Amino acid sequence: ANHTSFMDTIVLVAMTPLAHVSRVKMFVSGHLQKMPILGTLVNVMGHLVVPFKSKGAEGGHEVDKEKMAERQKELHDHVSSGGIAAWFPEGTMNREGGQHLQTFRAGGFTLAVSVDVEIWCVAMQGQAICWPPNASVGGRPSAIGARIFRLCDSSHALLRDRGIDLNNEREASLFLANYAHDQMQKRVDDLIAEGYGEHASTDCSESLLQSESVSNA
Repeated sequence: ANHTSFMDTIVLVAMTPLAHVSRVKMFVSGHLQKMPILGTLVNVMGHLVVPFKSKGAEGGHEVDKEKMAERQKELHDHVSSGGIAAWFPEGTMNREGGQHLQTFRAGGFTLAVSVDVEIWCVAMQGQAICWPPNASVGGRPSAIGARIFRLCDSSHALLRDRGIDLNNEREASLFLANYAHDQMQKRVDDLIAEGYGEHASTDCSESLLQSESVSNA
């Protein structure tokens, strides 16, 4: 999913079928464990905390590579045994409104190269109005829209069909990252054209959340 707000996690959990929620694991920044609501979700769902060598906010500190390798193996084993991995491929929160997706980091897609998986994407718009990135808490009225679509039935089949060598992890990861980025940007553009991401009425009952399943583009 694209990432513009702390509201993203709450929206994603709300849209995920209850039977699957407990099977989802993702990497998160340690500071989220201390946040109201989000901290509870992170701890209860057993998400994997990124091991920074120094404390602080996301993105500005060096990752402990040895411990990160252990966490990556844990996520790999989780998916191999039938679990679900989720991540924000931009790697950090997009604080520029989210109309234009940031570059998707290839590292997040190495899992889909080493393990043959089905990939689903969620494109969202409007969360940053409800809960602005720099606000300590959200709740502002906004029109939130989402598009849920399947990027591929098989990551390995997609790569083979596009002539990508599965043994070249870097090339394969870059292809998946760029392909997912382009498909998600199309959905974000559609949501913006439909009016999502605009301020809604001050009556919170008029806030909207639309989810639409879309097959392969």
